[in-house]
Amino acid sequence: MVAIPRNRLLDLCRDPWRYWSRAEIAAMVATLKRKKGTNKLLRIGDKLAAHDDCCCDDLISATCTPCNETMLPRFYLIELSGITNGACGSCAGLNGSYVVEHRTSCTWSVDFSPVCTGHCVRSFDRINLSFGVLGVTVSIGGSVGSPPTVGVPSITWILSGTSPKKNCASFSALSIPFSSNQGCPTTAICNGSAATCLVTAL
Repeated sequence: MVAIPRNRLLDLCRDPWRYWSRAEIAAMVATLKRKKGTNKLLRIGDKLAAHDDCCCDDLISATCTPCNETMLPRFYLIELSGITNGACGSCAGLNGSYVVEHRTSCTWSVDFSPVCTGHCVRSFDRINLSFGVLGVTVSIGGSVGSPPTVGVPSITWILSGTSPKKNCASFSALSIPFSSNQGCPTTAICNGSAATCLVTAL
């Protein structure tokens, strides 16, 4: 665990991003072990911290088509690398580590500061992980609608298939194959065709 002075704990719980970058938090969270009572993933609203006094349960009940388990992690780590420019020249800003949190049913997501503004109705500002009839899907794009949506750029990776079922609660750097680039409506804003997408259960 990261040692935090008690007089700074409350501020940390409210806003851990003040002390660490997204990549630093993702790396730190990835090292924590799920252990009853200690070393749990830590959440305040949509923020993460690393202190037991900010603790929450790290497993949620979810019955998802491609998964063996009915109890799944509240958080997953998604690592993206190799995204290159399309119509936008700032696409490298999408590469990095994201910790997504369970939202509804079999979907996990997190919002981030917009990348590639001014090209479409929406910029890139959300990453989603979903377990459904298509298999395991990761999409990074705009926060309006479910990709692909006209006017909303996105890059999608899909690990197809639901049989045999997967051990979704123990994914470790699981590689998800590239599926598609969505432009607005056709020209790719960012190109993920040669990118790597890895998913790890936390």
